[in-house]
Amino acid sequence: MSRRTKLARFVSLLLPWLAVIQHSHAITFSIAPGSRALLVQIGTSGGTIDRVTFTLTAANVGDGTPVVGTPAVLVNVAARDTRTRTVQVVADSSVPLANGASTLSFSQISWTTSDASIPAGTFSGSPGQLIVTFPTNVQMYNFHTFSYANTQILQPGTYTGRITYTITMP
Repeated sequence: MSRRTKLARFVSLLLPWLAVIQHSHAITFSIAPGSRALLVQIGTSGGTIDRVTFTLTAANVGDGTPVVGTPAVLVNVAARDTRTRTVQVVADSSVPLANGASTLSFSQISWTTSDASIPAGTFSGSPGQLIVTFPTNVQMYNFHTFSYANTQILQPGTYTGRITYTITMP
């Protein structure tokens, strides 16, 4: 095969590829960072305040056997920012549960979590208990199951109270 034939054959093989290359296009995307944002969901969505119920039997009142409450409560916190910041989740459990004049400190209530992103703990009964810190651009999503320590003999009845969570991203 002559050199000219080899060159013609090479060009004939190369032409389809050149046609493809001529029709190639490039697109460049520019994605601007979003603004600062906090996503917070404690419990059911839609403004519902979830109620955790602890059911004691007469046989185990005050015997120190923890009583698990139902249902588990969703805790979903996420933060977004272009800079790295520290997000803080703080609980206010300073107002005790009440049943008329009888009260029960929230320090008798503890929680476990469905994963370790937010650690398990016990409410302190104070207004500024740090629950967890984490950096921005992270989402904490798990379920808390609450337990009552059951170490006191209380007046019978229904004790109600509310924990307030504050999330900051200074």
